This record gives sequence, structure tokens and C-alpha cells, in this order.
Amino acid sequence: MLKTTRKAAVLLVLAVVWGGIAAWQHHEFGHERERIQGDLIRQSEMLRQALLGGARAHRRLGRVIEEQIQAIMDEITGKSGILAVRIRDDDGWFSIDSGHTEWLASTDKSPTWLTQGLQTSERVTIQVLPRGQGQGGGGGGGPGWGHNLGEESHPLELQLTLLVDRTAADAAIQSAAHLRVIVVVASGVVLAALGLAWRALVKSMESQSQTVLLKAEKKRLEDLSQAASGLAHETRNPLGVIRAGLQTIIGNGSDGSMRDYRPRLRLMMEECDRVTSRINQFLAYARPQAAELKPVALVPLIEELQMLLQPDLEGADLELRLKVDSGCEVVQADGNLLRQILFNLLQNAIAFSPAGETVEVQVARSSGNAIRISVADVGPGVDDKLVESLFSPYSTTRQGGAGLGLAIVSRLSQEQGWTVQYQQRPEGGALFTIEGVRGAS
Repeated sequence: MLKTTRKAAVLLVLAVVWGGIAAWQHHEFGHERERIQGDLIRQSEMLRQALLGGARAHRRLGRVIEEQIQAIMDEITGKSGILAVRIRDDDGWFSIDSGHTEWLASTDKSPTWLTQGLQTSERVTIQVLPRGQGQGGGGGGGPGWGHNLGEESHPLELQLTLLVDRTAADAAIQSAAHLRVIVVVASGVVLAALGLAWRALVKSMESQSQTVLLKAEKKRLEDLSQAASGLAHETRNPLGVIRAGLQTIIGNGSDGSMRDYRPRLRLMMEECDRVTSRINQFLAYARPQAAELKPVALVPLIEELQMLLQPDLEGADLELRLKVDSGCEVVQADGNLLRQILFNLLQNAIAFSPAGETVEVQVARSSGNAIRISVADVGPGVDDKLVESLFSPYSTTRQGGAGLGLAIVSRLSQEQGWTVQYQQRPEGGALFTIEGVRGAS
């Protein structure tokens, strides 16, 4: 729970930092976009003022001057990013157009961002001089700036509309957007790398800490095992002396003087044997076992165990059936440890099998060079509540059992790199399977 909370907290912090970087870059992009658009607007204003300056310089107008202004506008259109220029008065009798005026929008809003470019407009008033005043002269007739103006100067209201190409500005904005996206993605990659580095560091520290704890626990268990083994030896030796003394007393009491005490003495001997058996089982579990894997022939080993357990088989009216697949006769194992494993499993199967049934031992190839050894009976099986702790020390379902038999099986299997598993047989009974055994060939 603590690890999950800590991991979630770190992920949240990284996400918040990344979100902050993304918001910062979005804010910076907004400023940069405004700057680029502002530069284009200022450029448009400068061009518009230049055109107005030219118009004011030709306040006395005839057809010749109009044609000159038209020629100047046609020349600058397409240069300096100008796409279209339009000059008109409010009365509609005066109009000069140049460039793609069809792209201009019918609006007085300025600036206006169109698909083709930036449109700006401005209303200006020019004092137009009649012919004969000011410098220079403008001849010619027809509609013009001096048309019907009389002999005095007259204010002329004009609307100047300019369309400037926005391609360069859009490219700069797009480039800025790409740069900001790259910064956000790169920061995300860096933060992810920092997160992975933190995770690796934490795992390394946890692994080192766990290694230290495991070494300390191993040392403690070794010391405890050594102490327990010493205690068991010290207990088993007096029990042997007591049993030998009881046996001598029973043997020497043949004259009838010990007849009344003989049942109690035999019970005491049986209890000595039972305690000694428990001590031997405890020593088998607690004593460290160093496995020496060598080729072991399974058939002779199991037949030897069958002879050893034959009295138990006959007493329970059971039969032992052995099936070994071809190519599985020899395995890599520690012969003594494998013997103890099979002895415990067979003893368990005999104890729980009903009379007249069969205990089965099967050796088969599972995959490649891996071999599976299984021991099956048709007894009651194991209650589902006890399956999880089945291979734990002192866990037993047998009346009078010590609860170390299956724990020893699991321990000795692990020493040889194997695993032991329990399954409930569909037809009833228990199935114990040893996996990971390697063939000798």
C-alpha cells in the first residue's frame, strides 16, 4: 500500500510539472504569436503611411497625376508583401485599385485577418488644391482630384485599404508552435527518464536493503537451525538410553514379576519411538541440505521404496502402481533427497487412501528435457481452506501427523531447483506433482 501511494505521488508530481511546462510554453507561444502579428500590423501601417505620403504630395490632380499614382501603386503591388491596394472617396466618384482587390473584405474593421493576408484600412482627409495653386501643375481633364472644386482648396475624404501577405508571419508562427511542442515533448521525455531513474534507484535501494535483511535472516535461521539441531540431538540421545533401559527391563521380567507393568512399559517405549521419529523429521527439515545432482535411475529407487513400504501397503490393502515413460528412466537429482521426497509423498498417499485402492506413481516428460514426477491417490483430498498452507511447517490434515512431511518435500525440492504442487483429482483424491526435474540424457 505504501509503495503504491508513493508511486502515485511521484507520478502526480511529474504530471503536474509537465503540465506546468506545457502551460508555460503555451503562454510563451501566445506572446510570440502576438509579437509576430504585431510586427506585420506595424509593417502594414508603415506601408500605408508611405502611400498616404505620396497621395498628399499630389494634392493637385488631373488625369495625368491619377495615371502616375496608379502606375506607382501597380509597381509596388507584389513587392514588400503588398497584395492589394484600394483608394476611394466617400462619394464613389474617385477610385484607384491595384492588385488582388477581389480578396479585400467589405468591412471597416482594422486590422482584419483574412485567409490571404492582413487587411488594414484608414480614413484620411486631404486638402486638394485647385489648378494653379501650389507647386507644379496638373493638366488634363476628366474626373480627378480637382473636378468641380472651384478656385479654392477643398477637403477630400478618402478610405485607404491595404492587404499585406501573411505567409511569412504564418510560417514564423508555425515554426514557433513546433518549437514549443518540441520543448514540451522533450521535457516530457526528460521527466519520464527522471521517473524511470528514480524508480530504478528505489528498486536498487530496496534490493540492497532486502539483500541485507535476507542475509541477516539467513544468518539468524542458520544459528537457530544449528541450535535446534543441537537441542534435538541432546534430546534424542537420552530417549535412546531410556528406550534401551525399558527394553532391558521388559526382557528381564520373564519370571512374571513384571507382568502387570509390561503394557505400560511397552507404551513408554512406543512414546519414545514416536518422539524420536518427530525429532528425526524436525532434523530433516531444519538441517541445511546441499544437493549434489547426479544421474539417478528412478525405477530401482521406487522399487526399493515399494519394498520398504510393503508392510504399510499390505496393512492398508493397497497396491502401488508405477508408470515410467520411455526416455524418463534416469534424471538429474540428489538420490538421497529424491528418496526422502518420494518416501514422504508415498507415506501420505498410503495414509489417506481407502482400502482396496491403488496409489499411482507416474513419470512423464512435460516439455523438452523437463520431466514431471507425480504421486496420486483416491483419498478425500485436501480441504480448499488448507491448500494455501499445505507445504508450511506443522500444517497437517492427518490425525497424529507432525505436519513436517510435505514441508520437507517442498524444502528438498527447492534445494534441487524443483517445484512441488498439489491438485485435486477430478475423480477424487490428491495429486502431488514435482516439476522442473531434468532428464539425465
